[in-house]
Amino acid sequence: MRKLITTDSHWSPPIELADELTASYRELVPHLERRADGNYLVQPNFLAKMQDQNALMTAMQGMGRKVEPEETAKMLMAGHGDSNPSPYPKDRLREMARDGVVAEVLIGPEGFGHHMPGDADLAWCRLMNDWLADNYRDHLQQFAPSIQLPLNAGMDAVVNELQRAAALGLRPALLPDCLPDNPYYKPYWEPLWEAAAALNIPISMHISFGHTEKRHMDIWPGMTQTSLMWSSVAQNETICWLVFGGILERHPNLKIILTEGSAGWLSWLVEYMDYAYAGRFTQVAGPLTMIGGQLKLKELPSFYVKRQVACTFMFDPVAVKMRHTTGLDSLMWGNDYPHAEGIFPNSQDMVAMQFDGVPEAEIQQMTFGNAARIFGLGAA
Repeated sequence: MRKLITTDSHWSPPIELADELTASYRELVPHLERRADGNYLVQPNFLAKMQDQNALMTAMQGMGRKVEPEETAKMLMAGHGDSNPSPYPKDRLREMARDGVVAEVLIGPEGFGHHMPGDADLAWCRLMNDWLADNYRDHLQQFAPSIQLPLNAGMDAVVNELQRAAALGLRPALLPDCLPDNPYYKPYWEPLWEAAAALNIPISMHISFGHTEKRHMDIWPGMTQTSLMWSSVAQNETICWLVFGGILERHPNLKIILTEGSAGWLSWLVEYMDYAYAGRFTQVAGPLTMIGGQLKLKELPSFYVKRQVACTFMFDPVAVKMRHTTGLDSLMWGNDYPHAEGIFPNSQDMVAMQFDGVPEAEIQQMTFGNAARIFGLGAA
């Protein structure tokens, strides 16, 4: 049994936490409604932007689903049949032991982006962050509870909450990999990059539907597989924003982790970025500098990716084969617990399969060492 750290393990707050919000805010987050015939789990904010494109999904989420109280954690975290997900560390440690996992990076709801008024978003994020700090303070070597950022409350609120939650021991900060209405190359985000770099808090950007939301809800037989493929590869756009936007150059201490988008495409990206930047393409694009400004970096793009960016993967033999092109520092393993498409409780077998023939020291770096270093995890 190898000691594994998963950089992609999903967490949702206990359903009763919503009861601590004021009534108007509570209606905007997942909560239980007590009706005459039982309890109903209502998720009015679940993928709200997508719901606008699909009336049936909106209606189903708004009406809620009848549940027993003990079922709510599994439903909120989309747990598959063999999993027993829980928001609480002691319960999670039992599940981790089944899988040979010694530490987890906890991906909370803000990894997908919330769509609610700013004041409600701020109240909910503060409540979740306080709960995480209170419940995980004695387990910070085994868990990296992510900071929920109030993205709708304005940049001052985002930075203040980052600083407050970091002081409580939480990390990393959590973002969706794309907010299509406000992409990360824009100056708006600069205070967040500066604050995260100063605090040495990594930022995990979880795969979302931001790059593909216009097409994602079209109904056809191959929609889900196509969405997975394109959403994964589309993370290269996020990396390009950070590199060609000069963000990583300006903030050398900023660490970015692209989560759950796999990594087989990363080797192509790092080589082709250099070719595009240093070759004829940039010369041909010269006239566009009159509109967008001149692109000038001190180093080749691949330098910044290898220094500051990592991608997580669950089962990606191509990423393993191309590890010397991307650099081992840019690769981290995760099991996507407890999702049905994840590999729990078979992580040990899946790791052995895809790393067959790889030197043990390199396996340990990608499945343990990189995460331990970046997220400050040191489970024995």
